[in-house]
Amino acid sequence: MEHHVYFVDALFQGRRLDAFLVSHLPAHSRSHLKGLIESGLITVDGAPAKPALRVRRGQRIEITIPPPPPAEIAPEALPLDIIFEDDQLLVVNKPPGLVVHPGAGRSGGTLANAVLARVPQMAGVGSALRPGIVHRLDKDTSGLLMVAKTPQAYHRSPPASPHPHGGRPPRAAGRHALPGPRALCASHVGGGPAGDRAHASDPGTLRPPGVPCGGRPGLWSGR
Repeated sequence: MEHHVYFVDALFQGRRLDAFLVSHLPAHSRSHLKGLIESGLITVDGAPAKPALRVRRGQRIEITIPPPPPAEIAPEALPLDIIFEDDQLLVVNKPPGLVVHPGAGRSGGTLANAVLARVPQMAGVGSALRPGIVHRLDKDTSGLLMVAKTPQAYHRSPPASPHPHGGRPPRAAGRHALPGPRALCASHVGGGPAGDRAHASDPGTLRPPGVPCGGRPGLWSGR
């Protein structure tokens, strides 16, 4: 366990918090430090912060760096919303707030722990800390995650990418029938009441109850 305390000086006035941290902790990658921020292990004046926060002179930055996670993860019987399952694949509806796999500041309570409890034979599929995980969603992002149950399915799946859509148009699965073999829908994307992303169609089209219209305009096609 590492513990550090820094005070922002005039040289770093107005710099992003993650840039400040990279300058002071060069042994740690930006992505690792970002994970610590999002886990609440890095605070500014005693309060949680965001990586893009602009720091001010005199602010107190406190960093707690936990020991690295174990080489293997333990199965945990956590509830999962299973959308589809066969002998090769598992599709899970990930809610906001659920971490996908162990990492900085998190060794358990993740989707990967839960999936391993459901399908023990997945241990060793892919990497030890991300068994079967071929795509990633941020902690506060909800959506469908495909999990490979066998090495064959894992290696046939498109590789995960740091780009939100992996350089390809996003694909989605839905529960409602389309009006024809192909459909085009104008929608809006806006923030939900808890800060997560909610998708709401224009007035006059179907949308989940309680989801307001508004936000940024969007367009999707399906078949």
